[in-house]
Amino acid sequence: MNPENLGRHVLGYPSLFRLKAEALADELQRQFPFSAVRARARNARDLADLFDADLVIDATGEEAVSEMINAMRLDRGTKVPVLHVRIRGNGECVQTFWAQGRELGCFRCLVQADHKNYREERYPVLKDQPKRRQLGCAGSTPYAVSAPMSAAALCLEVVVGWLETGRASPRFRTRSTSNANVYAVKDQDVKRLPACPACGSTDAALAAVRT
Repeated sequence: MNPENLGRHVLGYPSLFRLKAEALADELQRQFPFSAVRARARNARDLADLFDADLVIDATGEEAVSEMINAMRLDRGTKVPVLHVRIRGNGECVQTFWAQGRELGCFRCLVQADHKNYREERYPVLKDQPKRRQLGCAGSTPYAVSAPMSAAALCLEVVVGWLETGRASPRFRTRSTSNANVYAVKDQDVKRLPACPACGSTDAALAAVRT
C-alpha cells in the first residue's frame, strides 16, 4: 500500500508498503480466525482459476481492470457472477453492478457505445469533476475512509440478498452521501446495449461506429 492510500484505506499505516492483498488477508484472518483466507497478489489475467468460485468480487477501483474481468467472463462463457464495486468521485457515492450471463447488460454496457456519445455514461451520477491530488510521481483521488466502508456495506447488501433469495436484482445500485452533489440514479437491472463492444452483436457494434 502506497502513502497516498493511507487516509482512504481501512488498513492504515501498519500496512504501508505492503501488498494490499497480503495485508488484507492478514487482517481478515485476525478478525475471523476460523476462516480460510488466501492472498494471491497476481495479475487477474494470469489467474486461470479466477472463475473457479461461487462469486467473483471486483473491488479494484480501476475501470480498465473491471473491463478486462468483464471481457474474461464473457469470453469464457462462465456462469459465475461478477460483482463490480466502485467508489465514484471523491466518495460522494458508491455503486455496485452485478454481471451474470448475457440476458442483461454487462459492465461495459454502463457507458454508451454509439459513435456520437462513445463512452459517455448511460447513467451519469457526478455533477462535478473529481478533485485529484499529486504526490510525487503518483496521483490519487482523495476521499475519506468512510467511502470504501460504504462500498463494502453495499457490496455485502447485494451478496446477502443473493444468498437469501438466489437473485441479485436490482443488479445496478447506487448509494450517495447526505448533501452530495450528484444526480439521482435509480436502482435497476441494466438492459444490454445492442452495440456494446463486449456483449453486443458484432454487426451492431460496426454499425454504431459507422454512424
